[in-house]
Amino acid sequence: MLSIARFFSTLWLAFSANFGNKPAKPPGKNNLTGKILVFSCLMGGTIMFMSYRGSMMAILAARRVKMPFATRDELLNTDYK
Repeated sequence: MLSIARFFSTLWLAFSANFGNKPAKPPGKNNLTGKILVFSCLMGGTIMFMSYRGSMMAILAARRVKMPFATRDELLNTDYK
């Protein structure tokens, strides 16, 4: 049976792997819960990092063009030729 203290210690191990800390002890051979938590946190962190990086790339790479007019009526009011 999984105790709450062991669950939180394993969860802390998994989160610390995402933030650059070296875990005090890696999950053992028979610690399936620890392996699943570490894998899911690392996978979630990778997905979040890749989506952030992709959205920043899309924002910074897109060109924004400011037109001097938006409608035909505004075009008629300007002396744009």
